[in-house]
Amino acid sequence: MSLQEVVVSSDKNSKGKAPITLEIWSQFKRGDEKAFARLYEAYFYLLYNYGTRFTADKELVKDSIHDLFMNLRKYRNTLNAFEKHINKASDPVKFYLYKSFRRILTKKLSGQEVGLLAAKIPDNYHFDVMISCEESLVLEETRKTRIQQLNKSLKKLPPRQKEAIYLRFYEGYSFEQIAGLMGSDNIKSTRGLIYKALDNLRKYLEAHIPVLFSFFL
Repeated sequence: MSLQEVVVSSDKNSKGKAPITLEIWSQFKRGDEKAFARLYEAYFYLLYNYGTRFTADKELVKDSIHDLFMNLRKYRNTLNAFEKHINKASDPVKFYLYKSFRRILTKKLSGQEVGLLAAKIPDNYHFDVMISCEESLVLEETRKTRIQQLNKSLKKLPPRQKEAIYLRFYEGYSFEQIAGLMGSDNIKSTRGLIYKALDNLRKYLEAHIPVLFSFFL
């Protein structure tokens, strides 16, 4: 079965699907193509959404997802057990896919060799994050204005700070998990990165500190 045979596209939103169980992951590792298709279907949209925060090149994002799953299929017999910080995630399969996909995509963006077990990711990457008025269900014009101001402030953050904010407050990952996903072994440093990002946001917002706390704390 090829990826083309798995009926999934970026236009088919897979939000709302239950996390893939570790049993399905185990079936995939044993060579079950139906389990492989379920993985692709369940996580394509999530990976696509994450990837388009790094780049507006949608085709590159799709190519990177394709490469990820081709690598997974190729090396499934040699995939190691999940690391401790991955097992602690509410959806360890999603976390593992995010981590592997991030390596592949950012390597492509930097023009380096890519692979499932790529080396250290360069720091000069792009990452975009913003709060949607629709998603936050905020209708008041005053608060819409504040959200716009917050988004402007988010854009001023360095990319690693923006991604750490996204992973912490949008995805709900722990400091340990964020460190692992972003290629760091230093949890204390990752915690400091997020606190630094919040401190920078406070400085940018100044008079709008309450909206910061309402969205991130």
